Amino acid sequence: MKLKVFLLILFATSLITVLGDIFADRVISFSSQYDEDSWSVKKLLGPPDVYPEYGDNENAWAPKQPDSCFEYVEVGFPHPVRARAVRIWWTYNPSPVWRVLVRDEKGLYHLIWEGEPRKLKDDAFIQEFQLERFDYLVVTVRIEMIPAKVQGWNEIDAISLVPYEGVKPKEKIYWASRVIDYSSEYSPVRWSAEQVLGPPDVYPEYGDVDKAWAPSAKDKGEEYIEVSFPYEGPVCGIVVYETYNPGAIVKVLLKDVKGRYHAVWERSGGEKVAEEKSRIFRITFPLTDFSVSSVKVVLDTSLVPGWNEIDAIGIIVK
Repeated sequence: MKLKVFLLILFATSLITVLGDIFADRVISFSSQYDEDSWSVKKLLGPPDVYPEYGDNENAWAPKQPDSCFEYVEVGFPHPVRARAVRIWWTYNPSPVWRVLVRDEKGLYHLIWEGEPRKLKDDAFIQEFQLERFDYLVVTVRIEMIPAKVQGWNEIDAISLVPYEGVKPKEKIYWASRVIDYSSEYSPVRWSAEQVLGPPDVYPEYGDVDKAWAPSAKDKGEEYIEVSFPYEGPVCGIVVYETYNPGAIVKVLLKDVKGRYHAVWERSGGEKVAEEKSRIFRITFPLTDFSVSSVKVVLDTSLVPGWNEIDAIGIIVK
């Protein structure tokens, strides 16, 4: 059933992007570098030129010494970005990251992640850190590390921002955190119902990718998934990230804390046929006068031939 071919096209213009990512184009400050040429801090600018290769490669940035107590780097981008995530493209011994901060246009720093550094894997790895607020533009990213916690040379090939689509300024989004019910899933792991949890990890890629939910069969008819969120309260919108054969959604319902369902959107039959590319299906409505405990998305898979896959579901809150 599932044959996947991934084509990654890297290109450089005044705005450097890979699958929507915006890559650092200048170094603001840094703690150290191995050399002014090989493994220099400038090696992490632009799109990846080592990844997915793993190993000690002079085209990635490495600090002056391995296993030091503290290192950091701060980078800027071609323009301010409304971002949903920061990505670090590791190519050797990930990840000694201790804290990740972003700076906005007013010069204020926002701590988006803090945690214990730990060895992730002996392989190239894209480490992603989600932003929870979207009411400011990101100008720089600062990565703080404790290399002594992950021994050996820790090397970064690139740092990027993932632009946010689907949510406007002053809106907040909560991603699905638990599956309540579903009609079917392709398997308990790959293309499982739980693949819709958390922020998008397939979008904007389009295709048959096992990190999205797919029902057990294609073109079968009605399928559904119901999810809850780390928030119960009034909402003003829903976003559904469809990453393969979009357009099969026929109904979206909200369940209140008393267990009653409220339909907020239903297919009328006159909708434009969705293009064969990833899309954010966004529904907005006046702020509900009830608290929402879960969202149910209903599909008719017979309407759009092929596997219909959903990457993520979120609720919008003002």
